[in-house]
Amino acid sequence: AEAGVEAFAPEIEEALEHPVDFKSALQELLARRGAAVAYEVTSEDGPPHERTYVVLARVEREDLGRGSGRSKKHAEQEAAREAIDRLEG
Repeated sequence: AEAGVEAFAPEIEEALEHPVDFKSALQELLARRGAAVAYEVTSEDGPPHERTYVVLARVEREDLGRGSGRSKKHAEQEAAREAIDRLEG
């Protein structure tokens, strides 16, 4: 029998509830190499209610990713995503 869309509904729901966590993915990737990542907020711009954070993902003293976002968490995710791209690229 052909699997309908319903068969994938749980996975889709799961993905929506748990968006991809690039920070965890990067941590796991680095753990296998015996390395660790540090996040550093390099700038905060804008008024308090519209602040934009810029974060660097640093691995072994090397900046591998840079991200910006409305929250530190979001900026860190962006930085982690970029770091993963560079490590796996």
